[in-house]
Amino acid sequence: MKKYSITQITRHIIQLLSFILFPGLFILTWNAISSIYRAILEGTFTLSSMMSPILILIAVIPITIFLGRFFCGYICAFGSMQEFLNYLGTKLKIKNIKINPNLDKKLKYIKYILIIIFVMLWTFNITIDAKLSPWNVFGVYSSYKGWSDFSMLLTFGGLLLLLIIISSLFVERVFCRYFCPLGAIFSLISKPRIYKIKKDSTECVNCDLCTKKCPMGIDVDEETSAHGKVISSECVDCFKCIDTCKPKALYINPKQTVSGIVVAAIILGIYCAGTMTPNTSNSGEQLLQNSLTQGKYTDGTYTGSGEGYRGTVTVEVKVSDRNISSITVQSYQDDEPFFDKAQNTIINEIISNQSTDVDVVSGATYSSNGIIEAVSDALGVSFTNPNDQMENERGHGGGHRHRME
Repeated sequence: MKKYSITQITRHIIQLLSFILFPGLFILTWNAISSIYRAILEGTFTLSSMMSPILILIAVIPITIFLGRFFCGYICAFGSMQEFLNYLGTKLKIKNIKINPNLDKKLKYIKYILIIIFVMLWTFNITIDAKLSPWNVFGVYSSYKGWSDFSMLLTFGGLLLLLIIISSLFVERVFCRYFCPLGAIFSLISKPRIYKIKKDSTECVNCDLCTKKCPMGIDVDEETSAHGKVISSECVDCFKCIDTCKPKALYINPKQTVSGIVVAAIILGIYCAGTMTPNTSNSGEQLLQNSLTQGKYTDGTYTGSGEGYRGTVTVEVKVSDRNISSITVQSYQDDEPFFDKAQNTIINEIISNQSTDVDVVSGATYSSNGIIEAVSDALGVSFTNPNDQMENERGHGGGHRHRME
């Protein structure tokens, strides 16, 4: 019976908990980078509006710079999925495909090219449909309630996810190695990390097991022989190479193992804080309404509904002195972190502009459109949902609009 080290047992426990409790953390981290970048370019960046993404990046970026890619090795549910699938493949007697080292190095440039492409899209304010992303499809089906609708599996993103699942049976962490733009960012910023795996050459027997066990395809033996330590920023701090080394030639500072556990706890803790920041715009109350003397809406309280990512979004809109005075979300079915991200921005902008003609929030496009459509429905104004590519004109008394005296 294979004996697992305390390090691997602990790491797998953290991976499992992260997968169950925070399956979309890697998506939120990527969206946080995108949101902050776009806000800076558009000149709309403020600490109050960006507090949630800022907290998420505070949890991840400094730790990655100084300690390494513990996020990838311990927290990322997408990476954990690939790791489990490869383990499953070995149990099913599926032989791993060994990628030629030269080809492996060239393929790893793909993720850096993807970063450049995404930055260009962000710069020109081009939004990618959520159904094109395997990350988003994974996020939908990583929770139990996501399986109530199978439509996302029949999208381009669903096809990509299926390809990643199949390829993971043959190549460990194939997406992480070659295609993950977030992993590419972590790879770039983790180069100066303090702790690195080292080797006592006098104990090494050149068995090369360390290289064979590396999930990221690092030539551990070559690097440690040439530099005395693993310098590759592809390292995700899983420590499999150390646990595999029978003569114990590879080693780390004991503090690094402890750091991995502490870092995982810190990331999850700050992440929770980031997703539970006070929602100052839940009710949509704005001081701006006091300075508006004449509006275009009929006073009263109205309800309306729209289609979000997973289902119906229902809102209550209050109109006072012919202006929108407050917007309250009554119900929604989308994932909370994504919906909150959209809600906190969209409601403020609708009230500030006194119009539903506002931009969607990057990374929460469907939730944004669901809120905008619901408010439009309540006010009886026209709305075209770009996600459905169809006209959805609503008359003044049409749709689900109800007047409540």
